[in-house]
Amino acid sequence: PIVTPDGTVYNVGLTISKSGPAYSVICFPHGENIFENAHVVAEIPTRWKLHPCYMHTFGITENYYVIVEQPLTVSIPAVLKSQIINEPMISCLKWFGDKMTCIYLIDRQTGELRHTFHAEAFFFLHIINQYEKDGHLVIDICCYKDPEMLNCMYIESMRKMQNNPDYARMFRGRPLRFVLPLNYPTKSKISNFLSWGCESSFDNFENLVTLKDMNASAYQLPDGIVFCKPELLCNLGCETPRICDRNLGLDYQYFYAI
Repeated sequence: PIVTPDGTVYNVGLTISKSGPAYSVICFPHGENIFENAHVVAEIPTRWKLHPCYMHTFGITENYYVIVEQPLTVSIPAVLKSQIINEPMISCLKWFGDKMTCIYLIDRQTGELRHTFHAEAFFFLHIINQYEKDGHLVIDICCYKDPEMLNCMYIESMRKMQNNPDYARMFRGRPLRFVLPLNYPTKSKISNFLSWGCESSFDNFENLVTLKDMNASAYQLPDGIVFCKPELLCNLGCETPRICDRNLGLDYQYFYAI
């Protein structure tokens, strides 16, 4: 959960609507009867109806709720099957490494989806922080190329971790910074519709990130989507990040991690 300075608590969950599963942001107002007064403030449909993404954290800024939909999903058919044959929950997780990660920005005033950004597939557990600055939204995430680190969480693996020289190397996540431009031209204003299948083709597109001292980039592709390339904050494996609570949703300088 995220607790704002006024004591309001927000959390994210999966709800089922007439159109299928949806990611919902739930508000628990500060004061008495916090659970009785809880209500959904925003809701967006999942990308795949039978495979909602595994979601551990989300973000809040001054104007947006931030939902990161990674391609690690919970297979609903597999969940039903596991209940019958008594398989562990991890058997229900499905990784679609050939699909992109989506980052959704939902208007906090209206609950409507305002922006969708795309990035290469990555697995994550924890968002470090997120904030708005000069027409951009900056979000820092501890990212992995795939979810293989989940294998470290088996009881047997943890029992042997002190004697396994490869255990620490399995936690190869890195803190990455994505800078999402909030004001960018429509697809019709993009003049160069070249293929973007290789790395060099990004040279043909304008970097939409204009924040100073930022190495992250974002490009609008021929199909209209905005593809974001992150900046490496430091070349250290970091997990369970924390910041000073007063800096939640604000520009900040330090984070702490294992």
